[in-house]
Amino acid sequence: MRSSKDKLSRGQSYPVQSARLAEALAEDNLAIAVSLHQRNWSGWTYGQLLVALFLPEGATWSPASYRTFGDPAFNEPGERLAIATRAVPSGQAAAARAFVHDEVVPALRFWIRDILALSPQSPIRREVQRFSRAWPPTD
Repeated sequence: MRSSKDKLSRGQSYPVQSARLAEALAEDNLAIAVSLHQRNWSGWTYGQLLVALFLPEGATWSPASYRTFGDPAFNEPGERLAIATRAVPSGQAAAARAFVHDEVVPALRFWIRDILALSPQSPIRREVQRFSRAWPPTD
């Protein structure tokens, strides 16, 4: 899994532990390239904490994706999973980290397994798919 991380501002923390995420995704033996981009950027909307994109064969970065996910060199052949997270206030980090690893990561794993279980000719698998979760969680 590729990983990039912005420098944190004082009083901010990242809720995703890259090693735990890589370990969880490895349990599924997914045949897909994965990248994690941790961003200290205030431009996130609607309180999104984690956004993941399934990028089918041949998909390229849009300018908006570059801003969120970074590395345009990730335009590699094959299917890819790009995950971006934002920083949270340090006082919320433990709760956000528990939310990510107890609820978001299992849902993300289920989502990507469902996509990869489809035929490569499926319209869903041939288009960019998006997964996101907000913080704080909403009902």
